[in-house]
Amino acid sequence: MSRRPASKSIPKNLAYTDLVRPDTFAAYGAVWCAGYSFVTLELAAVIKTTHCLEVAMLSSDAAYASPRTVYGVPCLTLDALPSHPRDLLVLITAQSESERNFWQSWCKELHLPCALFDQSSFDKTVNALPPEIYLSCAFYANLQYAPDLEHPRTFNEKVNYLKLHGYRKIHTTLTDKAAVKEHVADLIGEEYLIPTLGVYKDLTDFKKAYSSLPDAFVVKCTHDSGSARICNSKAAFNLSAACKVLQFCLKRNYYFIGREPAYRNITPRLIAEPLICSDTTALVDYKFHCVNGEALMLEAISRRGSADGARGTFFDAKTLLRYGFSYTYPLHERLEIAPPEVIAHMRELCRVLAADLPFVRLDFYYIGDRIYFGEYTLYPASGVHPFKPTVWDFILGDLISPAVPHNPEAGETRLRLYDDPSLQVKLNRTDGK
Repeated sequence: MSRRPASKSIPKNLAYTDLVRPDTFAAYGAVWCAGYSFVTLELAAVIKTTHCLEVAMLSSDAAYASPRTVYGVPCLTLDALPSHPRDLLVLITAQSESERNFWQSWCKELHLPCALFDQSSFDKTVNALPPEIYLSCAFYANLQYAPDLEHPRTFNEKVNYLKLHGYRKIHTTLTDKAAVKEHVADLIGEEYLIPTLGVYKDLTDFKKAYSSLPDAFVVKCTHDSGSARICNSKAAFNLSAACKVLQFCLKRNYYFIGREPAYRNITPRLIAEPLICSDTTALVDYKFHCVNGEALMLEAISRRGSADGARGTFFDAKTLLRYGFSYTYPLHERLEIAPPEVIAHMRELCRVLAADLPFVRLDFYYIGDRIYFGEYTLYPASGVHPFKPTVWDFILGDLISPAVPHNPEAGETRLRLYDDPSLQVKLNRTDGK
């Protein structure tokens, strides 16, 4: 297979300023970003957008699920790689020395040109982007249409609009996986909460408490999404691997991944809970999309952890009419859900929990004849996941139009953005909340 020689414009170590030079990747038709972080994804999206190259993110972590696409970038594990495209450059974005050495050895074995990338310069530059610019770029890369964030129409546009203009201080509490429990208990009672085994300020505290935890539990960060580590049995649990993931997650500010303001000021901690269902493939996650306190749509997710991946089904929350579109997960056409009276009970809980919120998704579980509160989700899928068919993006956008505040002068929430070096967000509200 022919391949051009490495371009003289590619130095051994790349910085962010190299990415904006038009000749940087002139000798290459494709770039693979090797590493395992959201920064790697953002980097790949920038290269794809600015240089119009074939781009993929590579991960050596076998737990990184099956091939998928995020921000319009294919995410591949080593066992799912396509054949080498011609004129390929591997850009190594790994954060640890051992991971960098792994990728450099891998490239050397396959005779692929590679370069190291300075993530710190990229972090600082991307994190300094005004939220509306960052959100527009991520939106277009993933959904392939430019968002109108001033006069939103689609569901995804309105989710991003609310990131920019809908933040309230209470949202930070609702998003904090530890602090939210007191809020929920005050509204509907502790009987709907999954018990807390412990809250830990850092990994050292968690390790000290590990021996006192039950044989099966879940541990996750309080300030992010996707960090949960499930222990079905301590005998089979890889504590070292779990701690490595948790340590990485504790160091990141999840706000910068999707510019979701509710995450920005949460104190990073760890929380442990008992494992309420050992078979995640049998667990159904009930997600109610609520507008002004009323549950309108039910999204049921099942088969998490199965060989062919999770599946989802949408229902009318009141009539339980099944819809034939998919969002985030492939469609499950024959999903069996909880009895209607249980769904009705969940809807009543939504009325209480979402009473003061213009739009929110509320998640529940139903296990052993008990309803458990899961979480508040203010920005479902960060507003960057496609609907199939696309028309449902518009249909659901019309459904939640009352949730979008258009009149800040009358007192509705607005998030004001100031063009200062630190890009501190400042909130202007008339009610002081």
